[in-house]
Amino acid sequence: MKLIAANDCKPCHSNDKKSIGPAYNDVASKYKGKASAVELLTKKVISGGSGVWGEVPMAGHPQLSAADASEMVKYILSLADQKAKIKSLPIKGEYTTKLKPGDKGNGVYILRASYRDNGANGLPALTSEETFTLHNPSLSPHKFDDFSFVNKMSFGGRELVIPTQSGSYFRLNQTDLTGIKQIELMAMAPKAIGTARPMAKASSTTAPNSGEPMPATTPST
Repeated sequence: MKLIAANDCKPCHSNDKKSIGPAYNDVASKYKGKASAVELLTKKVISGGSGVWGEVPMAGHPQLSAADASEMVKYILSLADQKAKIKSLPIKGEYTTKLKPGDKGNGVYILRASYRDNGANGLPALTSEETFTLHNPSLSPHKFDDFSFVNKMSFGGRELVIPTQSGSYFRLNQTDLTGIKQIELMAMAPKAIGTARPMAKASSTTAPNSGEPMPATTPST
């Protein structure tokens, strides 16, 4: 703020670090929500004060008008309402996801990349943004949309579907398979009782940009 920069505030104060005097953020937090804060602190800026933030007294600024001192105080108090800065990732690098405590594999990671420059020669700033959503690669059959002649059950920490007759199926609708090159289906049976046929229909019958059928493997039978 210009009024603060034009006076002798900087040698004793900064926004976020205690110096000779308290940080402005600490002052804002201490007086947040107090109706008399502006009037009280305006008088202290003009007349000086001591004892609230330690032994070192704050010199008075009698040269300031009440209006200017009030504007300076209002700016300092407004810092309490500013949102904390979100920690940002570097422009380039790697990020390793970690399973959060209590997450059973159902959570997602949403990565948002945004850019904004400062503009130039009177032109407005340029902005761009893109969001990526990363899902767990394993999908429980209990999360599918349609079921026909199957029973759901859980065993050993796994969620299972059990077919009850020939022609049983379970189906997942409206699924984006962009970038997916292979689907694995885990099926188990005490003896051979038929054939499991993973199928992809409609726009998902081919792997993106390949023109070849989407492969599906059954790693355990």
